Amino acid sequence: CRDDQDIILSTKKGKCIRFESKKLRIFKGRSSKGIRGINLADNDSIVSLSITDHDVNKKNGKLNKDDKSEIKAKEKFILSITENGYGKRTSAYEYRVTGRGGQGIINIETSDRNGTVVASAPVEEHHHIMLVTDTGRLIRTTVHEIRIAGRNTQGVTLFDVEPNERVVSVAWLSEQGVAKTCT
Repeated sequence: CRDDQDIILSTKKGKCIRFESKKLRIFKGRSSKGIRGINLADNDSIVSLSITDHDVNKKNGKLNKDDKSEIKAKEKFILSITENGYGKRTSAYEYRVTGRGGQGIINIETSDRNGTVVASAPVEEHHHIMLVTDTGRLIRTTVHEIRIAGRNTQGVTLFDVEPNERVVSVAWLSEQGVAKTCT
């Protein structure tokens, strides 16, 4: 990643944190212990690390009309998917930049209905995603068909899984067919 980008860490319990990549330190060797990205709750774990551009278009805390249209054109979305087949897209602007090491903010609501988070990553309108379950069923859909919703929501059904079935893997496919897999 570059200094003008941000890191987003997402957890299985629906939390995430976004911080500037330039706040990371470069360590000298493999034996270094590293730094804390997010303070995890009990029984929580990281499901994804994403890199997104750091956009700063505010002057004096206000946006003019030209800035607003430019921001809308550059808008990126974070797609979050849960084990019970639910998901949503949320504007990356809703994920505020903070210092690393905090408890994070809500990324997607986890519940008995949703289950835990399987994957979360930046997407573009033209991308396709493929969801795979632990029973071997899969579904492919385009990102632009997935509803845009706020961070503090449960999302909509993306894959109607059976009662004892779970989504275990998600692959992002660009229009060129290149896949990125999250398991």
